[in-house]
Order: sequence, then C-alpha cells, then structure tokens
Amino acid sequence: MLEKIDALITSFGNVLASFFRTKAVLKLLAVIIAFSALVSFIRWLPTLQVRRGKLPERIRPVPAASLGEIAKDAALFLAAENGGKKMYLDPQTLNIRIQDSETGFEWNGLRAEEGTPDDRSVFKIGFLSEDNMTTWWNSYTYSQKDGNYTIEKIRNGVRINFQIGNADPTDINAFMPRRISIPRYENVFLDGLDGKVREGAITGEEAGRYKSVLGMLFAKDEEKGWYYNKLASSPPGSATRQMLSMVRLLGYTVEDLVKDEAPYDLPEEERRPPVGFFIPLEFTLEEGDFLTRVSTEHIVVQNDYYTLIRLIPLPNFGAVSAEEAPSGYIFVPDGSGALISLNSFDSNYNGYERPLYYNTVFRDKESMPPFPEDLHMPVFGMLYDGAGGFLGVIEKGGETALIGARAGSPKPGAGGDMYNSVYSGFDTAQYKQMNIVGAASNGGSYAVGAGMLMMDFTVRYKLFGNPVSYFDLASAYRRYLSEKYGLKPEQPDQPEIYLDVTGALKIEGRFLGKSYERVISMTEYAELADIIKDLRDGLPGVPLTAAYSGVFNGGIDNSLSNRAVLVSQNGPPAALTTLFETAKNSGTDLFMGANIARIYKPGGGYSARIHAAQGYDGEPAYFWSYDLPSGKRKPLSWYTLLNPLYLENVVEGFLADVRNYDKLYINDLGVDYYAGYKRNAVVPPLAALVAVNNALTRLGEEKTLALNNPSMDKLPFTKWAVNISRESSNYGGFFTSIPFRQLVMNGLVRYTTLDANMSGGDMDYFLLAALETGSAIKFHITAKNADALKYTEHTEFLSTGYEARKDDIKEIVRRWQEAFCRINSMEIVNHETLADKVYRTTYGNGVSVTVNYNSFAVGREEGGTIPPLGYVIDGGE
Repeated sequence: MLEKIDALITSFGNVLASFFRTKAVLKLLAVIIAFSALVSFIRWLPTLQVRRGKLPERIRPVPAASLGEIAKDAALFLAAENGGKKMYLDPQTLNIRIQDSETGFEWNGLRAEEGTPDDRSVFKIGFLSEDNMTTWWNSYTYSQKDGNYTIEKIRNGVRINFQIGNADPTDINAFMPRRISIPRYENVFLDGLDGKVREGAITGEEAGRYKSVLGMLFAKDEEKGWYYNKLASSPPGSATRQMLSMVRLLGYTVEDLVKDEAPYDLPEEERRPPVGFFIPLEFTLEEGDFLTRVSTEHIVVQNDYYTLIRLIPLPNFGAVSAEEAPSGYIFVPDGSGALISLNSFDSNYNGYERPLYYNTVFRDKESMPPFPEDLHMPVFGMLYDGAGGFLGVIEKGGETALIGARAGSPKPGAGGDMYNSVYSGFDTAQYKQMNIVGAASNGGSYAVGAGMLMMDFTVRYKLFGNPVSYFDLASAYRRYLSEKYGLKPEQPDQPEIYLDVTGALKIEGRFLGKSYERVISMTEYAELADIIKDLRDGLPGVPLTAAYSGVFNGGIDNSLSNRAVLVSQNGPPAALTTLFETAKNSGTDLFMGANIARIYKPGGGYSARIHAAQGYDGEPAYFWSYDLPSGKRKPLSWYTLLNPLYLENVVEGFLADVRNYDKLYINDLGVDYYAGYKRNAVVPPLAALVAVNNALTRLGEEKTLALNNPSMDKLPFTKWAVNISRESSNYGGFFTSIPFRQLVMNGLVRYTTLDANMSGGDMDYFLLAALETGSAIKFHITAKNADALKYTEHTEFLSTGYEARKDDIKEIVRRWQEAFCRINSMEIVNHETLADKVYRTTYGNGVSVTVNYNSFAVGREEGGTIPPLGYVIDGGE
C-alpha cells in the first residue's frame, strides 16, 4: 500500500514539474493567484484576534400569580393599600385611582366620564401591516367600549388582559358584505338584532340605531334576490364604527362575509386580514409608588400580517384640565430638563414626543439630529401648583422608550386637547422604511430590524400629595438612584477645573498633488506638562483634572482599541513618564482618553463588514459628524460602532495594555446608542445595553473612569460626568430650561459644564452655570495654535490654543474662586426659577446665588438689580 502511495506522489510531482516547464503563462498566473491568496490570508489573519462573545441571556419575566377574576360589572374596589396610598379600580371604566391617605389628593389613570376616546384609554398602540400601512389605535374604541377585557386580582394590584381588534374599522368592506342574499341578510342582521334584544344584550333603542344604519347602507333588490351596499363612497366614520360594533355583537366573521359574497361575480377585494392583539398590563402599588408593567413576551399577535410597533401605557395618567389645575408645569427630560406650562396649548406646535437616548439613531443616521439636545434621563412628571404632582421613572424598557407631552387648552373652544398630559411609551419593534423604487417615489418597503423585541417595560410613578417643586422631583430621583445603585452622596470641597486636552489627530496631507492622511500632535506630552505647571503657578490650590485624548491607536481618529498603542507623534515614552510625574507632584488627576467602540479607521484586525454594528439593511452602519450651521455632513468624519458582541474581547485586550494608567476617560460607551441588526445575528438594544454595562463594569474594576455625557444609568460606573449641558432643545412649547440633570447628579458624581472656550459666546455664561449648578468649569485646550486645522475636518478646535486663551481661563477661574469663598458649599438644597433665564440656587449652608443669563439687567424683589450675564450672592461672608 505504501509503495502505491509513493508511486502516486511521484507521478503527481512529475506532472506538476512538467506543467511549470512547459506552461510559462499559466505558471505566472498561478504564482499571481497564490501570492494574492497569501496576501488576503495575511490581511484576514488579524481579524481572528477579535473574538465574538455571546448574547447575554435574558431573564424571562414571570407574570404575577392570579388571585382570582374580577367581574367587569363590579363596583369600584380597593385593589391595594401601602406606603400611605390607596389604589382603586373601576372595573367598568378601567380607571385606576390612586389616593393619598393623608391629604386625600388623587391621581387618575384616565378620564372616565368626559373627553375623547383617547382620553378614556388605558393604552395606545401602533402596528404595521405587510402592505406597509401604519395604524394607531386606542384601547377604549377597540377593546374597552365593547368589554373585550378581563380583570385579575394580583398581589398589591390588578392585571387587565385586553383583547384588541378583530377587523379593520377604516374599511367597511373588510367586515360587511357588498352583496348578500335577502334571506341571509334578514336572518343574520335583522333577526339577529331582535334576538339580542330578547336576550337582554342590547335595548330596543340600540337595535333601532343599528337597523337605521343598515337602512342607510343597504338597498333591497327584490327581482335579483339580494341586498347590496348602495353607497358610492365610504360611509361616515360614525356609521362604520356602528357596523363594526354590530358585527362584533352578532359574531359575524370575515369567513361569513366571504361565504355570503361567494355566489356573486364581484371584483376581487383586497381585504386586510383581521387584526388581533392580546395585551396584558399589570398595575401595582409598592411602598406608595404606582407601577405599570408590560412584557412583550406575554403579548400575543394573533395574525402575522401585523407587527406591533409601539405601546403607550397610561397616556393620560395624572392628566388635568385648566379647571382642575389653573397653573403648574409638565416636566420633560429634554437636555438638562425643561418645563412646559400647563394650559399653554399653541396651535403653532404639535405635541412634544421624542425618543429616549436618541434610540432612533439607526433609523435616522442619514441626517443631522433634528434637536440640539438629546434625552439622557428616563424620567418625566407634572406639577400642580399648590396641590401635588408625580414623577415617572422608566425602570425597564428605556432602550426603545419615548417621552411625550401635551399642553391643554386654557379654555373650552380654544382648540387643542382639553387635558394636560405627559407620558412614556416604547417601541416594541424597530424598523425603517426602505425606499426600493427610487428617491422620488412614494413606494417603499419596511425593514423591521428584529420583529417584536423581547423586552419588559416598567414605569414607576412617585406620587406627591402635597405641593412640590421641580427641585423636589429631582431630589426624589436622586434618592432613587442612590438607593438603586448604592451611590453615597459626596460633595467636593471646592470648585474644580476640568481640562479636555487633544493630542494626536489625522489631517489630510498632499504630496505631488496626491492626498494622504498624516497624524499630527496638537499637544505633546512635554507641552501638557508645561500647561499643568503654568495653571498650578497661576491658580494655586485649585483642584485640576485633565483628560488627555488622542494618545492611543492613531489618535482621536482611532483604530480598534483591542490594544492601546501610544501615538509616537505625542513624544517619547520618557516624556510621558515626566508628564505623569508632573501631574502627581502637582495633585492633578490625569485621565487617558480613549474610544472603546467608535472606530474611525481600519487596523488592529478590524473589519467593518465582520465587526461593525449593522443597520436595518444588514450593512455596516456608518455615523457622521455634522457642520451645525449648514446641516451638512463632514465628509471625512465618519465612524462605525463596534458590534456589542465583540466588546468583551476588545476591553480585555485594551486593559492588558493600559496597566500603567489608573484613570481613563471613555468618550463613547456612556453616551452612544448600541444595537446590531446583522441578519441571523441580531443584537437587540437590551442585550447591547447589558454588553455595554458589562464592559464599563470591567473597566471600572481596574480603573477610575470619567464618561462623556453619560445617561443616568451609567452614573454607577463613573467618577466624572463630562460635558453636561445646561440647556434644553428650546422647543417652541417650552416655558424654560432647568438644570434638572445637574440637580440629580449633585453629590452622586462630579460633573462639568460644556467647553467654556468653544461656545463662540461669552465665557461668563459658564461661570454662571458653575455657580448655579455646582459644575466644574471645563476648558478644551491644545498646546499648539489650531490654525493648521482651519481647512480640515477639525475646525471645532480653532479656539483651543492654550497660549491665546490662558489669561481668560485664569481670570474666569479666579472670579469663580472669589464667589466660592462666599458660597463655601457644593451641596444644593433648593433651586427656583424666578423669571425668564433668572434662577436662584440655595446651597447647604443657606447661602443663595441668583444668576441672570439675560443680556440685560433684571430687577430684584429685594431691591437692586442683577447685571446682564451676572449674579448676586445672598448670605456668606
């Protein structure tokens, strides 16, 4: 056997040798192919270093145990009592009423007796059909009104099981025949209604109304033996709803309709299949807090032709009219926070509704964000002046949540809604309309990212039966976060300076007319050491923190961070050692900046097609920076996001290379929205959130972290919350912006202003923001003059040159120190809005600071004025 194998090998070798002796062209081609394959293999090999992890297992929710069914015709009953609150349910209207046991103040879940069907609804839904139609329904019209629900008692509350929909109410031909035989019509409809009267299911008057609409719709043809729909167009909506109610009452189905039309030569009718959703919602009272819960795992979609895309539970919780609450505010978490005056309906503005955490970014990434500020806090609320209020906290489901608000009309007949309302909801599926027949066409097809997302949605309402302010709401949320995450309030001793330092970045170079990328350093190690010394000499005793970005993996336009390779352009290793010694000796906290999941260029084994988070089209998702004045993309500013499945491996590789650095500034993980829609490997938002939080936990185990603009659920991972805006989006319906976000963070973490030297405005604004909110003033600096960046993608750095701004920096900090000597506390105990852009902050020792952001002086009730962009301190020495 071995001899035969040797003979075969020898024979094959002879053939191969003959081939290369006689086939020169083919020989060359084979070498080229082999070389190309070798190069491809060498380029592909590093991608194996980026290993994929597993999706975190989702804990399947367990429904609360049923303690028995409650009759729908039962009287109002007490469903739960604890924490000084009582929860009642009216089984007939499904209104949930919470009462404060001490004050008697009440909150209602809906408007049971007056208002529109929307006002009377327990929830609203949106669903998408396969023919690309999006439909919005309320639970009153399509479930509650006809009694299509059951009620179960559960521990500390109730569960209401809704059966919603069974036909398309917008198209009468979807549930009523266009033609039907005379005997069948009279037997099913006329005799059927008479039978329901005899059963006591309806009154004779109700049967008469149904028959009246039937007479309006149908005509009898004795000669041909049928009834036919005599209307040339769609009937009025009221008639359609009456007929839908009737067929539900009589049990007349689409199958019956098809049989009744079958004997007649009718044109083919495009008829949507019946709509059907089973949706259970739980409502409980826990330690005086009211909770609403729903899990998509327990929702049943009864026809695959439809996809449930949105659910808004209790859109009317706490809603009040102008008569019930003549004054007060709606709170929304827009930017730092904003207030909407009750009863301030303005026909120029539609109601407010925005996604939390900019969770529509994968859908909207092709355009500049429409609002300058995002929503980073999963909270909302309402204040009734002189009465009470509530704060809603989204405990679960924030990954696809939205916040909405409506200001009511000041008086009947003024247009708009009767009631003021604020609510939250969530997208049960994420999708994008993909145009498939050209940009100028209305045609399109919906690409649903992952079908219905398996997730839970829980909102906790904190209820206040006494008069409260927005500061009370912020304090309640701060206590909630402190208890949930074990955060111990701790205040800094004095004001702090935070430097955001840019090191290496890439710009476009040219050689012999050809463009290429080159890396330059805007701040070398030795230059940053000199800046720290200069600030220490000029501002002795002021705590200083510096975050040095652009030091790893090619600079701020980084490659994959599965390693931490220092950028040579920032200087030699010895200069970095000197920098750390300078920081240590001067008491400066030095954070090394990095992007963990944003990737601007290839390298480190990264392949966008393999490793990037993918969009709804299954392709790598690209994100851009935008030029704000023009709204246009910066063409070279794009980056991709690492698929969350690879985060664990990348973080471990990065940590292995940063052993010598104990503090890290993470630019991306605290603020970016993560998901992945790779076909057959979807990473839903909840799983992505768990992966990101696991990465931050791992980084925090070894390092002290600072996070860029983090959402509130990221506070447990960080010492510093960097770049916290004092503004909201200034939406047209807002009354004022408030620093709700800073009031919540006060004492839980350190936090900074935006860059005081990059706003294009007066730096005094940031001094006021620091005095008002207890923030550290932040400066973005580079050692080198930024003129070299004038015609590059990095024009945002044009005002960062330290030499040109150092005197301004020192002056504003000295003024801050001078003011703090009188304030002498960082603990905020109250905050008030006195007038437009005029606010008063009271600190823990009783000293108050009143700031005026206006460009003109304002008077004070105490006498005197506050200068433009100025402040007044009351108390202190």
